Amino acid sequence: MKKFLLALPILVFPLIAQAADKPTHASEAMIQATERRFLPKYCAEGMKRLTADVYDCYLHTKDTDQKKEECMIGDFMASGVIMRVNERAVALGNSPKYDIPFFTFSKMKQRAENFITQSPKFKNYSQQEFLNYLSQTLDIIINDYDKLNKKANGNCSAFFKP
Repeated sequence: MKKFLLALPILVFPLIAQAADKPTHASEAMIQATERRFLPKYCAEGMKRLTADVYDCYLHTKDTDQKKEECMIGDFMASGVIMRVNERAVALGNSPKYDIPFFTFSKMKQRAENFITQSPKFKNYSQQEFLNYLSQTLDIIINDYDKLNKKANGNCSAFFKP
């Protein structure tokens, strides 16, 4: 699963140039908040828990709350991993591993479009710019995850406590 996370930003979206006034990834504070919110449970329980936590994030976070960005980042991670795992399974002649309609990539893109229209922070972003923003943010989170996982000798559940 870690290999899919590491390759996700490169494989899912091409890099798109953005104007200088638009951040290309989340702030360090947002990244840390998102990591604290999703990584411990993901590490301990895997994709099933991550998808449940992201869905719960959407249910319990108002559209006007700045923490909604955490939901989007987690959504991008979950949707991307599911897409890559399912594509790999099909390529190997197997059935897709995950059948979670909420986390199809097209539905995640719809949620992203709704988010950028409701969020003053992202009002000047196109959908592709926002997806690039999520991709670069996820790249940072994956790098952090990888570093912490190495510190725990590959046992991230020992390092991350839910």
